[in-house]
Amino acid sequence: MAEKKQAEPEVIINPWLKDSVNLTMQAAILKTDPKLAAKMKAQAQAAAERETEKARQNGAGSAKLPEKVFTLTGRKPCRPRRCMP
Repeated sequence: MAEKKQAEPEVIINPWLKDSVNLTMQAAILKTDPKLAAKMKAQAQAAAERETEKARQNGAGSAKLPEKVFTLTGRKPCRPRRCMP
């Protein structure tokens, strides 16, 4: 007996996600299926919010620069207060 191959569902990568932004696919989906586009936008926004919240919990963005910062020339960078007349 010959076995029937089941058709695999078409996988569409969300073009609104930060890692896979694709403006051409966004336009194509908007034209062909606006409801799917709205759903994908909402999913991408939710993923971005989760990523932001996770970064906040891990303390991202709270790192301070070291006190002694030197440029490639080896000199300290000019501070605006000292440079302005």
